[in-house]
This record gives sequence, C-alpha cells and structure tokens, in this order.
Amino acid sequence: MVKAKATWELDRVIFSPDELKAARALLDLADFRERVLVEVTQLYYERLRLLLERELAPPTDLDAAIAAAIRLREIEGVLRGLTGLEI
Repeated sequence: MVKAKATWELDRVIFSPDELKAARALLDLADFRERVLVEVTQLYYERLRLLLERELAPPTDLDAAIAAAIRLREIEGVLRGLTGLEI
C-alpha cells in the first residue's frame, strides 16, 4: 500500500512574495536606466557646448584652454564608458 499526502499553501497560490520582489527589481532597473539616460544626455550637451565654444571663441588664456580640453576628454571618457560608443 502506498500513501501520499499533498498540501497547498493557498496564500501563495493567490500571491507570492517573489512577485513583489520581481516587480520591485523591474522598477529599480527602469529607474537606473532613466538616470543613466539623463546623465548621458547632459554630458552629451555639455560636450557639444565645449566643442562649440572652442570653435567659435577659443580661450585666450592657456589655463582655461587646458581646463576645457581636459573636461572635454573627461566627458568623452565617461560617455564612452556609459554607452560603449566611440566619440
């Protein structure tokens, strides 16, 4: 003779705590992606502004020119790291 016993956790059939964790993870991921997109957009336009300034009104002060060139390289490095694209 073989006996079997089955049990159900009806509260988990209707709602599982794992569903809430998964939903929260999706929201966190969406929030992270949005923050990265905003940062990339801001950096892109700062880079564009620096390039236009350099083209239209090059700095006459050597220190300002060096600072702008370094900031431009820094922005390009961050953008490359965040997007994987060559600039």
